[in-house]
Amino acid sequence: MSENDTSPETDPLLKKLVELIVIVDNLKDGLIEYPINLFVNGLIISGTIISFKDFMLSDPILDKFLETHTRREKQKSNPTEFDEDPWGFIHLKNGRTFAPGQLPLPNPHNDGFFWRGRLSSIDGFFLHQFDVSDDG
Repeated sequence: MSENDTSPETDPLLKKLVELIVIVDNLKDGLIEYPINLFVNGLIISGTIISFKDFMLSDPILDKFLETHTRREKQKSNPTEFDEDPWGFIHLKNGRTFAPGQLPLPNPHNDGFFWRGRLSSIDGFFLHQFDVSDDG
């Protein structure tokens, strides 16, 4: 950020929205899902916000990493939790990537993918489901 730039690095509304959804998701044990669409460097990333923990459990390698970290931290005298993501990221499931004027970019799963992005890299957002029809 330059000296004359007074805009925040991360949209405070988006940050609070993500925090709220993740807190409620953790309290309800994954029962809350909220669709969001993110503008990132000219692309639209569409998906459902999930918690950091749900993101880590989405893949066997990430799950094993979380399990190993948790086990090692329990052995320390001052363990740190890995439940929250203090680095300012957003996590999505059922993610799809759209380029302007194009169909969704191909992905290995028809139902989308898990996605992690830095909140400070997001240019804008809108809520609710984004979809494209095959009608011209």
